[in-house]
Amino acid sequence: RVEGPLADLPFSFCNAAQRSGENGSARGSAMNAIEPDTLLEKRPEPRYPLSSTALVFRKQLRGRRFGRELLRTLGMLLPLLSVASAVLWRFVGDATVYNGNTVRFMSNWATTELIVAALLIPIVGAVLGAGTVPSSADRESVQAILLTHITAWDIVAGRLLAALWTPICILGISIVTCLAAQRFLGVFPGDIGGLGSIAAVHCVLLAFLLMSGAIAFLFALRSRPGRSWERGMLLSLSLSIVCIFALFALNGPIRSMNDPKPLIEAALLINPVTGVCTALNKDILRVPWIYSRIEAPEYAFLYPAPSATAGVLTLIALAALVASAIRLRRSYRGDQ
Repeated sequence: RVEGPLADLPFSFCNAAQRSGENGSARGSAMNAIEPDTLLEKRPEPRYPLSSTALVFRKQLRGRRFGRELLRTLGMLLPLLSVASAVLWRFVGDATVYNGNTVRFMSNWATTELIVAALLIPIVGAVLGAGTVPSSADRESVQAILLTHITAWDIVAGRLLAALWTPICILGISIVTCLAAQRFLGVFPGDIGGLGSIAAVHCVLLAFLLMSGAIAFLFALRSRPGRSWERGMLLSLSLSIVCIFALFALNGPIRSMNDPKPLIEAALLINPVTGVCTALNKDILRVPWIYSRIEAPEYAFLYPAPSATAGVLTLIALAALVASAIRLRRSYRGDQ
């Protein structure tokens, strides 16, 4: 078993390092015994696209009791969703009590829970995304990995996906549950959108999760090895709040513009809550509580397609991942 900074390297590299160490100084470390140029010349090519990212992903999942972690998360999340949905229902629900129509009651409850999920996801993404940034204790390990074919992008993407794997699996369970409810109970009738709406809602939620996690990862990185978990989490949450509540802050500019339609639609485009509601055929801006507090419903506009919202959020996530990879490489190579 290889200990120390080489523990995170692929097995073949570890063997090469150990052989070099044995041929070199008896007390010299294996890493110091390898010339960087020699190591880079002998590095194997990835077997398939993103194979190095998958290697980092598997390494991060190793040792985690994923089944127990998933069950524990579900046990905490379901009561929270139920309570939050009950509170939110008075604002966006079509009915607050059971009125004898079981399917409509279940439909209202399910759509409200999906809206609540859009409000909770940025918290999950921010906490997990900021926490998966390599700490200062991982400095030697990350520097050693960067000497192999594994790139900074592989480290960033692999670690982030591993950190978000539990909520991603929960979204998978959610879409399977919704599809089953639609197939056997018709919980999402035609006026809500049916199977297409279920897929669109979960695409928006997944994109928002990736965006919040990637933004948290980017801002949790420091100029030198280490992480600032609080900064990454807070800045990610701040950006998510801007995306969700931008229209509330734009009342003044909307009133002063001759044609505020582009501004309104741009604010709606980056809003995952309106993306979820649009997929579920809900006119969220004309809910009385919201209608009385913003100016946008007074003007003509079109809700952006949920696929457009998911695409924009995904592009933001990819841009944050690229920036994170650049910043990580500069941080750890500049420290060598």
